Amino acid sequence: PVVLRLGLASIFIVRGAFSLTGLYGSPSTKAILLAIVEILGGLFCLMGFLTRWAAFALGALLFYEIATGPQWKAFLRPEHHHYLAFLVMAFALYGLGGGKWSVDDGKSKKG
Repeated sequence: PVVLRLGLASIFIVRGAFSLTGLYGSPSTKAILLAIVEILGGLFCLMGFLTRWAAFALGALLFYEIATGPQWKAFLRPEHHHYLAFLVMAFALYGLGGGKWSVDDGKSKKG
């Protein structure tokens, strides 16, 4: 899970940062919220803190983006396959949890 966490985290931290820096003029509340979810979800995955919740939030965000964006093209066209790949990564991380070298793992050993 550590490799999956780091890969998903790097993707979403960068996506969120580009979203925030690319907001010109007066950004919509929706755009700000999406960028915050991407950055926080990515940071939580990076640390392995509340990993399942972060993976669920990122998966829900991706499902929303697929539903409002490319829709079924995400399954059919190569230029949209990254949405599907990220969704599968988030789903796998939700199932696996943080694994070794995560904050979640450290908390479970103390209790």
